[in-house]
Amino acid sequence: MSRHSLIAHYGKKEAVTVQNTSITDNFIIHPESHLQEFGFNSTLHDLAELGLTVKEVAIDLFLIAMSVYAADTRISRKYHAQDEWTREIDIYLPVSNSDLWHRNTQLLSNLLQFLTGDRWTFHFRSRPAEYRILAHTARPDLFTEIDHISLLSGGLDSFIGAIDTLDSGQKPLFISHHNDAVTSSVQNYCLNALKEHFGDDSFYSIKSHVGFSSELFSSGYEDTTRSRSFLFYTLAILAASALPRDRKVIVPENGLIALNVPLDTLRLGALSTRTAHPYFIARLNQLAAKLSLDVDIENPYRHQTKGQMIDECKDKSFLRAHIAETMSCSDPKKARWQGHSPQHCGYCLPCLIRRASIKHGFGKDETSYGLALTDNAINSRNVEGIHIRSFQVACQRLQNKPHLAKILIHKPGPLSDAPNEIPKYEKLYQDGMQEVYGLVKDIVVKPME
Repeated sequence: MSRHSLIAHYGKKEAVTVQNTSITDNFIIHPESHLQEFGFNSTLHDLAELGLTVKEVAIDLFLIAMSVYAADTRISRKYHAQDEWTREIDIYLPVSNSDLWHRNTQLLSNLLQFLTGDRWTFHFRSRPAEYRILAHTARPDLFTEIDHISLLSGGLDSFIGAIDTLDSGQKPLFISHHNDAVTSSVQNYCLNALKEHFGDDSFYSIKSHVGFSSELFSSGYEDTTRSRSFLFYTLAILAASALPRDRKVIVPENGLIALNVPLDTLRLGALSTRTAHPYFIARLNQLAAKLSLDVDIENPYRHQTKGQMIDECKDKSFLRAHIAETMSCSDPKKARWQGHSPQHCGYCLPCLIRRASIKHGFGKDETSYGLALTDNAINSRNVEGIHIRSFQVACQRLQNKPHLAKILIHKPGPLSDAPNEIPKYEKLYQDGMQEVYGLVKDIVVKPME
């Protein structure tokens, strides 16, 4: 195991004393340039073009998320974690108000440990004098009326969220993040389809390309990227900080994925993603409040299955026409291993939930999947068989002992922030697993040579 220190600098490298013996890496952000490598300046520029002058403390939060994302994706768990998962990472960063951030360091560390499973320590210092103000000042006449901020990832859930919002007559700002061509292409498709259907002036959108080259550090590559959701949310908070009122951020995510109850005991903790878990969203809201950002992050679909989201979509015919082009797969690029273009693998947890929801909502699924669910048996020794069999076992267990739902929904994390919603989460979990069982129950999975 190796402890890591990541030191962020503005403009030029500063002298920073590292407090622990560790592997140390530095990276420099050039806010005065149009450097596209990290996506920092272009994001602030795009927001200013919409007439939005963001708060400096929100820029701090965005840069913290960028630093965390850089460390998360460039420090290998396999080679630098004590258990091939948990890493110890120190982040050194200049901020606009170091006293404010020092008071909230523990909350920040705790919410990130819950999300990624790593141990994070933050060391804040004041920004250099020439970088005290980083926000791009927008002309007042450019300001546009925005009802709220909504995440648009290119996934099925966020596409339904966009349809529901636009159908209700609201005018949102869609925030998208991408770090690869596949994700960017899917997001472009969704945005263009929405514009064609609802009108060019029905919404605003910003696509932020934040990513880091493989040469940035010498500590390997990591593909679990648990911190991506933190970066995604901070992009939305950054935009919301410029709104004069109603600073609401919508996170459209079905409740089954948001809870993400582990299918077996090997998937406990951060091994199972906590992207939209109620506890994480509550802690992020708590942090935003302590930073006086007055932002409210909400998942309006937290009590619905993915199939129920399809059923209750406000424009099902439009959704049906475009649903196959949305992307739910955890890693569509792995199709290249079989010589195919990027597509849904068809067997990861998000793919199986997607397939079950479309079967529930529409019956026929036009999505292209790498794994076809046919009458042929699937090898339980292979990864696709393992995922399907895990769902079968978990669903059968719940069928036999439905009372387990009361216990299992608490496994991924606390639900104590809204105790009155616990019965709804219990029903959501039962409904969601029943939905998936309708897909996997008749699939033959067995060991084969």
